[in-house]
Order: sequence, then C-alpha cells, then structure tokens
Amino acid sequence: MLYYDDDTETFEEKEIEDDKYTLVGVDGNCFAIMGYVVSAMKKEGKSKDEIDNYLKDAKSSDYDHLLAVSQDVITELNRQLNLLK
Repeated sequence: MLYYDDDTETFEEKEIEDDKYTLVGVDGNCFAIMGYVVSAMKKEGKSKDEIDNYLKDAKSSDYDHLLAVSQDVITELNRQLNLLK
C-alpha cells in the first residue's frame, strides 16, 4: 500500500502485513463495508462526528465513491497506526 510522507513529500510503499485494517476479504455489500469501516474507526477512538462524516460522505454518491471513501479512511487509520510504531 502506498503512503504519503509529508516530510519528504514522496510516496512510500509499505507491505500489507503492516496494516491492521484492509478491505480485502470484506463482503462487497455496501452495508458490510460501511460496518467494517465504522467498527475500525470506533476501535481507533474516532469521534461520533468523524464517523457520521464518513457515513454521510460514503452514502453521498455511488458504489465506486463508497469504495474510494472507505479505502481512504482505512488507509488513514493504518497510516496513523504505523506512525505510532
């Protein structure tokens, strides 16, 4: 997975094994995807407002948009976790 490094302003490849969360293997049903992302957000202590904003954005358009928004959230959660290592 690619991560953007703000300090060097470059993208860095990281192995999936480093990631705690991934949409790979999650049922492709939109409600299953949103449920997985919301569960991950709750586990990482995200606020109700952050979760509500994700859900509003994810539901604002079509399935492709939902996937893109969900992957962005998962990538950001993993990025924050990897910074703590």
